[in-house]
Amino acid sequence: MNGSKAKRQWSEEEILRVRLTDKDETRKD
Repeated sequence: MNGSKAKRQWSEEEILRVRLTDKDETRKD
């Protein structure tokens, strides 16, 4: 199973997206 590799790539892009979303959500609040 190549879950570790997929999770690593997803984490990198997700972290960036989550960080942008977190900032947007915090600003909205």
